[in-house]
Amino acid sequence: MALFSGKQIDASAKSDEEPIPEFLIEVISPTDDAEKVEEKLAEYFSSSVKVVWHIYPDNEVVRLFFKKCQNLHRTGHLFGISGDGRF
Repeated sequence: MALFSGKQIDASAKSDEEPIPEFLIEVISPTDDAEKVEEKLAEYFSSSVKVVWHIYPDNEVVRLFFKKCQNLHRTGHLFGISGDGRF
């Protein structure tokens, strides 16, 4: 699933290029290669994608990735753009 802004749709209508979504949702299966999943994530963020959700239905886990986000620290706290846990 992908979300495109109105600007992206308008721009793609004026060119031959497909629009790149700002927001993606991917369902990850147990047979997906972890290295390839990570490579795709890096490709998304090197383009105009801002947010990616990876859904792992077998584990009932959703992982959220933000283009402008810091790392998850071992304490278990997620520090985002503001540095205080808020996005």
